[in-house]
Amino acid sequence: MQNAEFSLLVTVDGVIPWHRARLRVTEDGRLAWGDDPRRAGRALADLRAIRLWCEKPKLTWPVGRAELRFADGLRLRVSGGAFTGSPDAVSARTYLNFLRHLHAALGATEPSHVSFRRGFPGGSPLRGWMVGIFLACLDIGLVAWLLINMRADAQAFVTPAIILFGAAGLLGAAGAGQVFAGRQYDPDRIPPDLTPLQHSDRVAEKI
Repeated sequence: MQNAEFSLLVTVDGVIPWHRARLRVTEDGRLAWGDDPRRAGRALADLRAIRLWCEKPKLTWPVGRAELRFADGLRLRVSGGAFTGSPDAVSARTYLNFLRHLHAALGATEPSHVSFRRGFPGGSPLRGWMVGIFLACLDIGLVAWLLINMRADAQAFVTPAIILFGAAGLLGAAGAGQVFAGRQYDPDRIPPDLTPLQHSDRVAEKI
């Protein structure tokens, strides 16, 4: 794997503010993000987890984010957007190329030590279950209240709609739980919905 350099916004451990850095994936298997690769850099062999997610998901073109966690606890976050947090075509393309190159570099070393997850930072299976169960209980309670307080002459017409509404709510609760839990993704196939530019390219191909 050849050396590659990418100009992107990064923050380290949430302490250092977002700033533009030269992210470098080197031939000797390191990821560096500063002038001193020893201090502002880590070996890919020490990478323990990659988490991908999107911010402002309601926008046509959301901003992709990545969090890289290393063995010593350091967390490096990378943004595919502008300083303002808004979408930026150049940064989005650079971000996508960085992810592809990083995953390719990891693939060359058979990264069994790396966890590849999708979803917002701080997610965990326990939190996912808690969110899903809480929303499911709200949904079931609302459906039960509607059925109990429904007029008798309307039950035959309204009951099926309420049941469908309840089923949709349960699916939504399960989906929200998965988002907070942080599902695994295949490193050989970066999810298009977590890399906005890749998603827009796929949409354009269908037009």
